[in-house]
Formats: sequence, structure tokens, C-alpha cells
Amino acid sequence: MRHYRLSDDIGFRFSNKSWDQWPLTADKYMAWVRATPGDFVLIGLDFETFGEHHWRESGIFDFLAWLPKEARRADVGFIHPSSLASEEPIDYLDIPSVISWADVEKDDSAWQGNDLQRIALNHVASIGDLMRFHGLEKTWRYLLTSDHYYYMSMKHGSSGEVHSYFNPYNSAFTAFKTVEDVVLGITCALASTGLNRIRSRIAR
Repeated sequence: MRHYRLSDDIGFRFSNKSWDQWPLTADKYMAWVRATPGDFVLIGLDFETFGEHHWRESGIFDFLAWLPKEARRADVGFIHPSSLASEEPIDYLDIPSVISWADVEKDDSAWQGNDLQRIALNHVASIGDLMRFHGLEKTWRYLLTSDHYYYMSMKHGSSGEVHSYFNPYNSAFTAFKTVEDVVLGITCALASTGLNRIRSRIAR
């Protein structure tokens, strides 16, 4: 299970000068990891953490360079997830509902928390067979990319702030309309293509 606090210390708080732990140094961070209970600590970060959420000027790359050295000093080792998965389990978790890294709720509400998100995804899913039939499965999969629905979130507070990062739309409704316009446009274009094929056969 991802340790969300230690993960977010790097992922979201590293550049925040108003954070009471700023600046975050590698030795401080490894001391926190070392003091964390349990057999291992899973740190999960987005790829864009390095160079996008936190620019080079923030010191994020220097932090990374020092991390292995400070880990050795703190007697903290690293392990690949595949190696950890091959170990004998010490316990089991029953997770009956969807969980995620996102937002305060840590569920699927970041992508399916309001009617706009659910309607858009249902519309995209509904044209899957049609697009596959016309050899457009790759394009259809692009339409299923989670960011499209993430941008339609209407959450407020800290979750809403995260949703606004790098969001190209000025509102959830604009994000929704963009996806709906694409779905409608593709559906009409493929329907027109089908009608033209029928007319061509009739003419012959």
C-alpha cells in the first residue's frame, strides 16, 4: 500500500515554501522513512513530479541525487516491487471497492464523481464497437484516457486545487463539451461513411 503522506511530501509539498518542513532535504526525508513502522514503505510518485510539478530550480534533482547516499546512512534499503511481490505474504487485505491515489477520498471520484464524468465515459464506451469495426481502436483508447474525465471534476478545497494543476480547460463543462463534441463528430463521420458505402453499392 502506498504511504500517501511520505509520497505527497515529495509529490506535492516539496516546492511549497509555506510548508512547515520546507526545505525538504534527503537526510530529513530518510529519517522519516527510517522511523516509519512496518517492513517496507511504498513511495508512489507521478512521472511529472520531476521537472514538471517541481522544476529543476526547486532542487528536486539534487534531492534525488542525495537520496541513495542518505538511505545508506539511515540503513534504509531499496527493493523492486517484483521482488517484494515474490515474498511470502504476512497478511491479506480485502478491498471490496475501488481505491486510488487521488484526492481526499482515495476512490474513483476523481474520474467518476459527478454526472458529467459518468455521462462522458458512458458515451465513449458506447462507441467502442463502432470504432473498432472501422479500425479506430487506438483512437478510441485515447478517448478513454483518464485525464479527460479528471479535468471534468468539480471538487473544491485541496482536491480541487490538485485537479486544477495543468488543466487545459477553464471549467469542467468545457472539458465535458470537448469530449462530447469528439464523440458526436466521430459518430456522425462514421455514420456518413457507412451511408456512402451503401449508396455506392446501390449505384453499382
